[in-house]
Amino acid sequence: MDPIGISRTLKDLGSKKSVTSVCVMLDTDDIAIPEANEIQEKVRFHLRQEGYHGMVSTKAFYSDKNQFSDKQAEEYCNYGMKPIFLRGDRGSRIRMMLVDMVFWVETRSNEPVYVLVISKDENLEKDAMFSTVRQLLGEHRDFHLTVAQPDTILGFPS
Repeated sequence: MDPIGISRTLKDLGSKKSVTSVCVMLDTDDIAIPEANEIQEKVRFHLRQEGYHGMVSTKAFYSDKNQFSDKQAEEYCNYGMKPIFLRGDRGSRIRMMLVDMVFWVETRSNEPVYVLVISKDENLEKDAMFSTVRQLLGEHRDFHLTVAQPDTILGFPS
């Protein structure tokens, strides 16, 4: 039996109609910042392939390592995506992503939720805090989380 919420896709959720919203968290730290329209098109295509057609909330996390220009930030906002600047090291970035994830999940009332994290960080799922938050959310909610490499969803080389 799989640990709670680990590597599930929308196909694993049973009735997709029960999932009314998906949060996509894009970690741009180790990739070139993609065009906003590319992200929207490719993420929505991937979700449609999985059988999901509902609301998608997309957040792009970035740091000093990979800055958004004012024009890029404005373009992301125009496409309904929220660019979020995070200061600090990898650990700080993960903690802030987790805080944002918990807040988003908890504001979804009692509906089933699905979070798709797109990150090049190959150790993200091994991070103790990340694993703990995933498990706690899964124990108390109908919570599903998938972590994917950028090339899997966006078609960008890792």
